[in-house]
Amino acid sequence: MVSQQEIMEKLKNMLSSHRWRHSVGVQKKAVELARRHEVDVHKASTAGLLHDCAKSLSEADMRKMAGKKDNEIEHWGQELLHAPAGAVLADQVFEVKDQEILSAIRKHTLGGPKMTDLEKVIYLADFIEPGRVFPGRERIEKKAFESLDEGILEAAKQTISYLVGRDKPIHLAVVEMRNQLLSSKLEREKVYGKPEA
Repeated sequence: MVSQQEIMEKLKNMLSSHRWRHSVGVQKKAVELARRHEVDVHKASTAGLLHDCAKSLSEADMRKMAGKKDNEIEHWGQELLHAPAGAVLADQVFEVKDQEILSAIRKHTLGGPKMTDLEKVIYLADFIEPGRVFPGRERIEKKAFESLDEGILEAAKQTISYLVGRDKPIHLAVVEMRNQLLSSKLEREKVYGKPEA
């Protein structure tokens, strides 16, 4: 893997100024979350910085890079294609070989069931990056620093409400992620009781 400095120099030349600022913001938030939840800070920093590395590619190039491993994702457009394409780009252009980092990049838009803590950190860091402005962002950030799972449950609720309110389809990975985390939460509450508010 190339150094973080080399990654930053190369990435800055690949992205728009807006996307560059967002990527640095996600990197910083990922490092904060990683420190709070005892996740590898270097991996969080690298994945946070590179999570949108494929955003400047054309949709056709994203499709080629994403491959045909997930036929469904082909029908969802650039907003979802850039994540699997970004994992490929991180490997091929930035020489990232760490599978945990690549998986966190791949899952940062949709999430999925049984995510690792690193994957959760990048998913949430992208969601709560300070440049993002939407109602409820601060609530999600607060929950994310208390518990990665609670942060993701709140983020998933926000995503699903947003998509339903606009008559947009909801990718199954988001629903599966929410259901798995909610099921785990309910099981913990059966054993330990509900936490005090």
